Amino acid sequence: MDDGTGTILLRSVLRGTALTALLPSWVTGGGGDAVLDRLRDDAVIAELERSFAEPPVAERIDWSTVRIAQVSHPDLHELVGRSIADLAAEAGQSPLTVVSDTLIADRLTTLVDTRA
Repeated sequence: MDDGTGTILLRSVLRGTALTALLPSWVTGGGGDAVLDRLRDDAVIAELERSFAEPPVAERIDWSTVRIAQVSHPDLHELVGRSIADLAAEAGQSPLTVVSDTLIADRLTTLVDTRA
């Protein structure tokens, strides 16, 4: 008998992870200005590229499942909902360059959704 009530299935999903959380502590330590300085350093980005290309990190991060969930800077709103992999392919850049450029432009406030 239909009494007018329904059943709703809710799924808990962790959303709004800081994009900086995907970076190693040697990049994110020391406060915001220090992090931004490191992200502007080509040698730091090169080291990140090397470390992210090696196991176990290379096997754990699938940039196609890391999507921009929230930005603070109004010029970045078109990134929301897009994956790091898609943004990198579109820009002809590595995913880590996209990550660093986005974090710099958004003053480290970018949040991501890491659902598959």
